[in-house]
Parts: sequence; structure tokens; C-alpha cells
Amino acid sequence: MCICLLLFVAPPPPLLLLSMNHVVACSTKIQSCCVFPNALRYLATTRISYVTAKPWARAGLVVAYDIFGFDGQSRIRAVCDRLAEAGFFVILPDFYRGQQWTDAKMESEGFAGIMPFVKQFKWDGALDGDFDAAVAYVKGKLSPGARVGCVGFCWGAWIATKGSITGTLSAAYSAHPSVQVEKLHGGSDVALASQVKCPQLFHTAGSDNANIKAGGEFTAELAKLPFGAEVSAGAACVRVRV
Repeated sequence: MCICLLLFVAPPPPLLLLSMNHVVACSTKIQSCCVFPNALRYLATTRISYVTAKPWARAGLVVAYDIFGFDGQSRIRAVCDRLAEAGFFVILPDFYRGQQWTDAKMESEGFAGIMPFVKQFKWDGALDGDFDAAVAYVKGKLSPGARVGCVGFCWGAWIATKGSITGTLSAAYSAHPSVQVEKLHGGSDVALASQVKCPQLFHTAGSDNANIKAGGEFTAELAKLPFGAEVSAGAACVRVRV
């Protein structure tokens, strides 16, 4: 089965398809070094970001991690490196500003502790500025008119979907998506879907919320949009920690 990542490049508009194998393979075969030579600070927004690209990059990607954050895992940077090899200019912002969920927290607090942890990271007035800065940074490094997408893992899928309502993205991909995070902030994931402005690809796991699977309310709302969305089942694992 071909699981594809939407990549929009310079006109003409047809999209190119990049096999999801690029992402899956690097999570098992490559580990980034604990020293991040490509990391940099930018625009006084997030604490630090990981940036990786090749000279021939033609399109950009903002990558949003899961709850284990920027410092709590290294293979997410390997994912970014592999995407860069495929022709993307990639930025991984530290949306959590040094915080992350940990195995120790899971043991002491359980799943009940995850929601309060996640809820502290708000889109309006915080993450939206980080996201906009990341997109602007990537666009500034590419040719005029180059397109930018977003890849989100679990919690990061909420970032990818929120970013998709800004009008700055050409496409978004979400693995094991947790768009229900929108409800923690008093919103509706279905209402969020109605505001999306670019094509979406969701790769769901068996245990994911039925709302985001084929036939669910969230995906049904996306299907009403001119470009629709594609939902593929069978994501075995998107946890990319060492």
C-alpha cells in the first residue's frame, strides 16, 4: 500500500507524491546525533528550532512533534533529515520551549496527566506566532512562490490542522492524529475541519478516535471542502523516540 505525503512545488499546480516510506524508514534506520549542528534560534519566538535542507530544496515543511517534544527524542530529527534528502527545506520548531512529556511522568501521572500538560500550550497568542514565524523563515529560504506544507505527529497533527486554516500552507499530512486537542481549548474539531484551506492526508492507527477515521464527523466535514481529504488506515506507530 502506498501511503503518500502531499508535496506541492512551484506551479503548475498538480501535486507530487512522496512515499511515506521515507518517513517510516528513517524512524528505524537512522538516529540523529545528540548534538544538533543545524539547530538555530529565530525571530525570538520558539526557544530553538532544528533546520535541515539540501541546496536543491524546492518546497518547505514545518514539522510538528508529538508530546515527547524537542529534547525528549532524537529520531524526529532523523525524520526531518530524510525529508530534507527528498527535497524539502525542513524546520522543526520547539513549540514546547524545552518542555516535554516523559516516561517518568507517564508512570507517575498516567494518561490523566497528559491532558493538563497539553492544555498549557495554546494556539492563540502563542503557538500561532511560532507557526507563522516558522513558515516565514522557510519561505525566506526558498525561491519566490515556493510552497510550504506541514507534517504533524499525534499532538503535532493539531498544529498541522490549525496551521491549515491560516492560508499559508499548500498541504498537510498527519500521522496518528490527535485533532481532538482542539476540544481542550474550548473548540470543536469538526468546526476546525470546516475552516481548513488546503488538502489533507491523515494516516490513522487502529486505536485512534473514530471521529478522524473514514466516515467520522471530522473527515466528513473535510470532505465537504473543494479539495477534500484522504484518510488511510493502518499506522502501526509514529512514536519516534530513541
